[in-house]
Formats: sequence, structure tokens, C-alpha cells
Amino acid sequence: MICIDLEEDEAAGDDVGKSDFGECYNKKWLTEENPAEKVNLYTCLVCHQIVNNALQLACGEHESSEEGYIVGERCLRQYLTRHGNQCPIGGHEKCEYYKDRLVQSQVGNLKVKCLRQYEIDLKEVDKPQVSIHAKDNNNNNNNNNNNNNNNNNNNNNNNNNNNEKKSQKITCNFHGKLKDMNEHLEELCPLKATECWYKLFGCTSTFQKHTQQEHMSSHMHIHFLLAKKQVDLLTQENRRLKEQIETKQEKREELVKDNQYLTQALKQCNHDLMQYKLSLQKSEMKIEDLYRIIKEQEKEKKQLCERLGGIAKSTKDEYQLEGHEESKQDQHCPTANEDSLLTSKSVSLTSISTSKSTPTSTSTSTSTSTLTSRPMSASMSILASTSKSIPKRKVWDAKATKEVEVLKKHEGGVLSVSFSLMEGGDPFLCSGSMDNTIALWDMNNPSKDVYLLKGHSDSVRCVQASPCATRRNWIVSGSADKSVRVWDASTKTHMHTFKGHAGSVRCVQFSPVDEGRIIGSGSLDKNICLWDVDKQCVSQILKGHTNWVNSIQFSPFGGGKVLCSGSNDGTIRLWDIRQKKESYIFKKSLGWVLCVCFSSLDGKGHLIASGSGLPEKTVSLWDLSTSKLVHAFTAHSDAINSIQFSSWNAGRTLVSGSSDNTICLWDTHNQKLIHCLSAHQGAVKCVQFAPSTSFPFVFCSASDDKTIRLWG
Repeated sequence: MICIDLEEDEAAGDDVGKSDFGECYNKKWLTEENPAEKVNLYTCLVCHQIVNNALQLACGEHESSEEGYIVGERCLRQYLTRHGNQCPIGGHEKCEYYKDRLVQSQVGNLKVKCLRQYEIDLKEVDKPQVSIHAKDNNNNNNNNNNNNNNNNNNNNNNNNNNNEKKSQKITCNFHGKLKDMNEHLEELCPLKATECWYKLFGCTSTFQKHTQQEHMSSHMHIHFLLAKKQVDLLTQENRRLKEQIETKQEKREELVKDNQYLTQALKQCNHDLMQYKLSLQKSEMKIEDLYRIIKEQEKEKKQLCERLGGIAKSTKDEYQLEGHEESKQDQHCPTANEDSLLTSKSVSLTSISTSKSTPTSTSTSTSTSTLTSRPMSASMSILASTSKSIPKRKVWDAKATKEVEVLKKHEGGVLSVSFSLMEGGDPFLCSGSMDNTIALWDMNNPSKDVYLLKGHSDSVRCVQASPCATRRNWIVSGSADKSVRVWDASTKTHMHTFKGHAGSVRCVQFSPVDEGRIIGSGSLDKNICLWDVDKQCVSQILKGHTNWVNSIQFSPFGGGKVLCSGSNDGTIRLWDIRQKKESYIFKKSLGWVLCVCFSSLDGKGHLIASGSGLPEKTVSLWDLSTSKLVHAFTAHSDAINSIQFSSWNAGRTLVSGSSDNTICLWDTHNQKLIHCLSAHQGAVKCVQFAPSTSFPFVFCSASDDKTIRLWG
């Protein structure tokens, strides 16, 4: 069924009965090759020509009519548009029309001659012709006799020209089916118009193919001028482009020279800088060695003085006690034997006091030999018993680090891990994964005691357990679902959800003050939010980064008033929490800053470590007091995703995890690589040192390979 749109464009034309394809076919054209009775069977109801794309009228009001009504599709559309969808027979609406493929096939099989030839013949027939009757010829014979004689020569010339033109006249002899006419007109008809060869130069003439030579001859001068004009334009354009190339070549040569000069200058500066760094490092190492030797000597001296002082005091007390008892037993003057005894005690005491004032190896051995016959004093007994009761820390050799255990529970890559202690002192570990869950591991039995916290609707990008000193068994998590959630690890329940970020949450951190009441979070929306857990609201929003915030950490010193952040904008920023503003920016030239960490190397948190992405792939140490880069460690072959300083040996050891599937241990004091571990089968997303000796291992690592590995 054909549905007619009343708003269809009427630009198809108002004339009905034309021979153009799309409209109905010209009846006179078709009757030249077909009987009129046959052609009239396919007359259009609207234009009374022969239908094109025949439609059959199906109307309930005309079912009684014996004859069928057919109409051309284009004629019907024009009629319905002009007459408000009224039937072309009865003037009513809601008639239905169907394609009549049988009629269309029969019309397509009608015989026709070439349409172009028909139009040419039609024009020749329509030319006015002079009728020459016999009577007129008799009256004019005498007058024309003279003219005939004068025009003989002209007639001969005209006859020759006419014969030439007749010989050049092209006709189309196509006699075929109507359905093949379109293909004939487009591809085979010799009367088809063609475009001039000089169209590219500006000639817009069209002509039939057989008159092409005539057109080329008659328009030769015009074509020459057009070609000359085009050549001139191309020559000018070529000259202009050549000048531009020469100018750019000169600029390029200047830039190359400048670049060579700057490269040479930069090499010299780098060489001088490296020499200065080497000399500075050597000087610092010498100073540190001397300082360490001095401290060790002072410590030994102090310990020796304390021991000798205690021995002298105990000896003096015993001597006074013996003298007091002897005075009670005998109140008279001492005898000769008693004088010799007092003299010997006096000598012993004198030797002890001398050894205290000059603690040399000789005096020490003398005093020791003098007291060998005496029992150990009370102070020395207490000192010995105390030294035995002090527990010794298990010594960890970083070079001999090996895998202790592998934890498997998550169904997706593990993106973050964190350690803490329960109120009873039991150690536990929490981990966040791409499977949208948080796992709680009892480190007394990690392979069996595992509990999953569910609530996030997307991957858990970061987790952190509250510090041991806060006395709160809380866990905070950040997710790609743009939320920050707080959990109670002791009851394994969800406490609160913070929503405010406009992008995935990449990092979370508990503040070291107020028992972890303040939580920081960084997001892909370039902002850092500080949340108040007790008030369950956002307390501050820190804005300044121009790209994703990947890592944040509160300073462990100074009351947690300083926050450090790393971003994809290539900067490390320090924030004053109390002043609610940015305090300093460390700018990097290349690479994203994927992780940051404060160090306790100097006991004041004046050192920051950062890990960068491609193309740098370095672990950098920054001195906050001088705002300068101290050292850059290079060993990883891909982005550094996580770093952390050790919680003992003054933070001298630094661990880093990378997308190259490896873990590196660094000596920040000597600025060298200690050991490289490669057990993971995927990118290492997080590394964490154990916060105390309550844990049976040193640090752990989390990876895209869905595992957590414990190292010791």
C-alpha cells in the first residue's frame, strides 16, 4: 500500500504528460511503434498519458465499477497533495493504492524508438514549410527565370554543402522495449551530449559526440586562452609555493643550528651537573661516615663511663660497710696489721678512681683484676638481667628476600592492600580488587580466615586500614563508582558512604591525627576531598591539579597538617590543611606522577618519594627543605604504580612496584638498588611494608594476576 505525505515537495513540476522518466510517458511517442488500442489500455487516470510506476486504485465506493483505475505514482502524489488526499474519481478521502506490477511489466515491454531521435524528428516536423501550388507556379515562372539563371552557381555550392551536411548527420536507430530505454540513453545512444575536453580549463560547452571536432575547431582560440590562463595561474602558484618552501627551509636551517647549539650546551651542563653531584655525594658520604664514627665512639665512651661509675660506687659502698662493722667491734686504735689492711684497701680504691678518670685499656684491665675476688654488685646484676629480657628484632636481609606465601581469593586484579592491628593486637590485611569487593585477611591464618565486604558497584581502586594508634578498626575504600565508603573491620559492616566526586576515586588516606576522623580522597575529577567521618560530610575540597589525582598522603609529622599529592599533570603538590590552600609545587618535565610517599629518614618527614609513569619510569627522592631533587632511581622498564618507605631502620629501605611485573628494593642512604623480585605474572599495583614485628613477614605486594604475595 502506498501512503502519501501531503508535505512532499512539489518541485517535481506541474506539467503532466511529459516524456521524462519518473512522470508518465508521452502517448504520441508510444503510439508511433504500438497500436493505439493497446496503448490506451494503460492511460493514467490523472494526466491521460501512459502510466509510469502504475498504481491500482482500491476503493470501497468504486467496487461496482467494471473497469479498473490505474494512475502513475508521481501524478497521484501531485494530485493528492493539491486536493487534500481526495480520491481522483469520487472526491472522497481514505482511498488505498497498490502497486500494479503486471501493468508496469506490460508497459515496460512496449516497443519504442529512441527518445532523443523522436524529439529531433518532432522538431523537424514542427518547422514551417512553404507550400508551392501549381497556380502560383504559372504566375511566377516568368519572374523566376531570370533569378534561376543568377542562382545557378549558388545552388551548385549549396547542393555541395547540403550533401556534406547530410553525410555528417547522425541518427539513432534504436527500436526496442521501453524498459531498456534508460540504459540506452545513458550508455549506447549516439545522440548523447558530451562535455568539452577543456572543461578543466573553464570551457562549459556540451555537444553531441559527432560534433566534437567541429566544436574543437571553432573554439580553438578560446581554448588556447583558457589553457594559457590556467598555466599562468599554476605558474604563479608554483612560484608562491617555491618562495614559501625557501623561507621555511631557511627557518629550518636556523632552528637546526639553534638546536645543535642548545644540545651541546645542555650536554655540557649535564656533564658539569653530574660531576658536581658526584663530588657532592662523595663529600656527603664522607661526612656521614665521620659523623657515624663519632657517634659510635661517643656511645662507647658513655657506656664505659657508666659501667666504671657503677663499679666504683658499689666498691665504695662495700668498703664503707666493712669499716663501719670493724669500728663497732673495736673502738681502739688500729694495730699494725689493721694499718696494712686499710692501706691495701686505700690503694685499691685509688686505682679504681684513677681508672674512672682515664678509661684506657691498661687501667680497665687493672681495675678488673683488682675486683676479681669480689662478688658482682647489685647494680651490675640488675643491668645483666634487664639486657637479657629485651626482645631482639629479627634481622631482615633485603638481598635475601624471598616469597613467604601467596594469597588467592579475588576473582579480579588486586589494586590495593593495607595492614593494621585489631584492638586485641591481632594483625589483619585488607585488599581491594577489580571484582568490586574488599577482602579481610586474618594474618594469623591468612589462607583460611578471609571475609569479603561487598557494596561497591565498580572496581575498588584503593583501600586503607586506620593506623594502629587510632584505636579504631576502620577501613576506607575508594571505587570507580565515584564513592568513598567507610567500614568497621571488627564487625565487618558498612558504616557510611561519601558521594561528592565526579570521577573514579583513585586514592584514600586516613589523617594521623584525631584518631583518623578525617579522610582524604583523590579522584579523576582533579579534586582532593577531605571528609569528616564523625559529621559524615565533606570538610574541604582542594583544587589546583589540572589532571587526575593519583596519590595522596598525610605527613606523619607536624600534626598531619601537610598533605602531599601526585597527579597526571606531572606535578607534586603540598597542601596546608589548616590554611586550606596549596603551599608548594614540585614540577616535573615528563611523565605522570602515579604515587607519592613521605619518609621518616630524617625523623622530620622532610623527604618525599614519587613514582612516575611513562616515559620516565623513575623513583624520585625530593628534599622538602631545599625543594630539590635528591636522587632518581632507574631500574624499572614500565610505570611505577606504588612506593613505600620501611617502618624501621629510619625508613632507609624503599620498595616500589611497577607495571613491568617486578618489585625493587632500594637503599635510600647509599642511593643504590638492593634487590629486584619478579614473581608476579601481571602489573604490580601496590606494595606495603608491615607496620610492626607482629606480622610474620616484611612486606606484601598486590598484582593484576589476582594474587597477594607475602615477602620476608
